[in-house]
Amino acid sequence: MAYDLIKGIPQMMGLRTQFVHLYVKDNTDGSSDVFQDYGLYTQVEQLNKTALKTHGLDSKGQLYKVNFFEFYREEDVIKTTDDPGYNQEAFEERLEIKGDSDHTKLIHMLDAVNDYSIPINQVLEQYFDEENIVYWMAFQILTGNVDTQSRNMYLYSPQNSDTWYFIDWDNDGFFMRSEYGLRGWSDQGSWECGISNYWGNVLFQRCLKSDSFRKELDKAIIEMKDYLSEERLSTMISQYENVVRPYLYSMPDQMHAPLTQAQYDTVAAGIPEEVEKNYELYLESLEKHLLSEAGYLNFYSTQMLVFEDGQYKPFEIMFNGDNDTVIPIDKDNFDTPLDIKAMQDRIWARWMDPKELEPLTDEEVAEYRKSIGK
Repeated sequence: MAYDLIKGIPQMMGLRTQFVHLYVKDNTDGSSDVFQDYGLYTQVEQLNKTALKTHGLDSKGQLYKVNFFEFYREEDVIKTTDDPGYNQEAFEERLEIKGDSDHTKLIHMLDAVNDYSIPINQVLEQYFDEENIVYWMAFQILTGNVDTQSRNMYLYSPQNSDTWYFIDWDNDGFFMRSEYGLRGWSDQGSWECGISNYWGNVLFQRCLKSDSFRKELDKAIIEMKDYLSEERLSTMISQYENVVRPYLYSMPDQMHAPLTQAQYDTVAAGIPEEVEKNYELYLESLEKHLLSEAGYLNFYSTQMLVFEDGQYKPFEIMFNGDNDTVIPIDKDNFDTPLDIKAMQDRIWARWMDPKELEPLTDEEVAEYRKSIGK
C-alpha cells in the first residue's frame, strides 16, 4: 500500500511491488518433483543499479542504503576508499554501498551539514532537493512510519550533480497503530511522534529549526493529508482485501496469521482513521520544540500556518511569568534572543479564536474609548 501511494506523489520515487503466490520445488537432493505451496508474498523491487536505470535514474550515480546513520560526520568511519584507515565493513554498518563507491561527494555533503557556520537553507540549496525531503518526511509522519529517523531509506545522487535525494524503503511500520492496539503492544512514545521522531538526526533537526523548511513542511502535511483521504485509503484496502482474504485464513498462510479474522477486519477498518490521529500528534509535537540551536526561543512557530479540517488555526506563544501572570511573547519586542534555560516548562502555545485577528469595528473602538474615559 505504501509503495502504491508513493506512485501518486511526484516528489517521491516508489518501487514496484505486487502480490505473488509462491510455489517452490526443492531439488537440493534431486529427489523432489513436487512444487510446494508457500503461500502469498509481497514482492518489492530491490533498489540497485538495475532499478535506477529502470526508473530513468542514473545507474552510475551514488546510491547508499541507510542502515543506521544520523548524518553526523563520523570522520573515523566515513572516509574515501583510498584512505589508509578506510574500513568498508564499518562504513557499511552505517551506509551500505549500492552504487558508485567514490564517497567524496558524500563527505562534502556531510561536512556542510555539520558545519553550523553554514546556514541550513544554504546547505539544502546546494546539496539536497528540499521538496523531496519535505514530502518524504510528511509521508512518514502522517502514516506513522516512525522507523525512519536513521534507517529504512536510500540516499541517491546522480553523476555530475551535488544533489542528494531520499528514496523510501521498507515501510513495515506503516499504519500500524490499530494493530498495535489489538495485539497489546505499546504505541509510539512521545519522542517518536511528529517532528520529535527526527530530532536525533543532525540533518533533520537543522532542517526543522529553519523557518522556511517548516513552512514548506506544513504545506506538504496539509496537501498529503488531503491525498491520504479516508475515501482513497478505504478503496485501496478493499482492493487488497479481495486479493489477500482467500489466502489469509487457509493453509499455509493461516499458520503465520498474527490476528484473527475479526481482528483483521477491525484493523483494516481503522487504518483510514490513523491519518487524522498522526496529524494531531504532529501538531502536538510542534509545541515541544520551541528551542533554537543556541538554546534560545525558536520563533519559527510564530510564522507557521496551521490548518485543521481546512480551517486556519492561529496561535501565539505564551510565557508563564511570576505571580500567576501569563504574557504573549512577540519576537519583535526583543532586540536579542531570550535565554530560556531558567524558563523551562513555562512556554506554551495558545490557540486563538480567528475573530481575535479581525480589526476592531468603529463601534468596538468607541466602546473601548468610553470604557477608559476618553
